[in-house]
Amino acid sequence: MASNKVLGAACFCILVQIQVVLCTDTPVVRTNLGRIVGDRVQVDTGASMGIVDRFLGIPYAKPPVGRLRFANPEQHPGWGESIRQAKQFGPHCPQPDSYISTYVNLGRTITDIRRDEDCLFLNVFVPRGVDVLRQMGVPLAILINFHSGAFVAGTGATFNGDILALECDVVLVSINYRLGFLGFFSTGTDEARGNYGLYDQHWAI
Repeated sequence: MASNKVLGAACFCILVQIQVVLCTDTPVVRTNLGRIVGDRVQVDTGASMGIVDRFLGIPYAKPPVGRLRFANPEQHPGWGESIRQAKQFGPHCPQPDSYISTYVNLGRTITDIRRDEDCLFLNVFVPRGVDVLRQMGVPLAILINFHSGAFVAGTGATFNGDILALECDVVLVSINYRLGFLGFFSTGTDEARGNYGLYDQHWAI
C-alpha cells in the first residue's frame, strides 16, 4: 500500500512537471487593437494530441460603464505599442453568486469568479499554433461560442476551447456579453433602447 502511494505521488509530480514544461508563450500576434501574446499548451484529449495556442481576456469594446452603461458597445482604443498578456480570462459580467457557481461546476475551467461591469472580453483558441498556420498558409474555419444562461447568467470562460479547437481543427472564439438588467434594460425610448447584450455579441463578431 505504501509503495503504491509513493508511486502515485511520483507519477503526479512527473505529470505536473510535464504540464509546466509544455506551457510556453505563443508567438506575438498583431491584432487591430494591438499586439498580444498568449499561452501555448500541449493538449491530450485521449483521441488526439496536439498544440493549442490560447489567447484569453482580449477586450473587444470599450468598458460599458458611465455613459456607455446602457448604450451600444463602442470601439476599444487599443493598447498602443505595448504587448498585452492574454493569459487569463477577463472578469465575468455581473450576475448573482448562485448563477455563476453553476457554471464553475459545469465547465471546470473557472478558477476566479470575480465579476465586473468592465467584462467585454473574448478568448481565442488556435489549433496547431499560429506560427505553423502562418507558414503553411492554412485558413481555418472560425467557430464562435455564445454561452448559454438565458441572458441572465454564464460566461465565456465556461467552455474549454482546447478540446473543440484541437478535435475539429477550428479557431474557437468564446465571448462575454452583458447580462440581465445591465444587458437588456429598456425604457422603450432612445435613452435606453435595450438589447445591449445582443449588440455586444454582434460587435464581437
